[in-house]
Amino acid sequence: MHPETPALAPARLRIHAERLHPAPGTALESALHRLRKRYAGRAAPPHQPLALQVDDLQGRRVLAIEDAGALTDLPLAPGTYQVGVTLGGSRRSYTLTLEAGGAFDLHLHLVADGM
Repeated sequence: MHPETPALAPARLRIHAERLHPAPGTALESALHRLRKRYAGRAAPPHQPLALQVDDLQGRRVLAIEDAGALTDLPLAPGTYQVGVTLGGSRRSYTLTLEAGGAFDLHLHLVADGM
């Protein structure tokens, strides 16, 4: 008989997403207002979906959410993952490694287009 290989404890990936709204009167808010006025010509929609994708190193998609909330909590097999985040015209990509039994908190602070 062959001894069984012990199963690895799952890892957890928690994605915390905060949509930032620049405070009125700040330099960032003023610059965004000027750019919106110059290039957009109209107000952006009030809600822009936050899209999340998580792929393993073999390119297999393990998660796809078109409009994620403030917290996404995933149990995943230990390994390295590519996390893609899209909000409006802004895209970010992160590579992270999850260890067996461990947890990783990815904190996103995003400014949507037109905000």
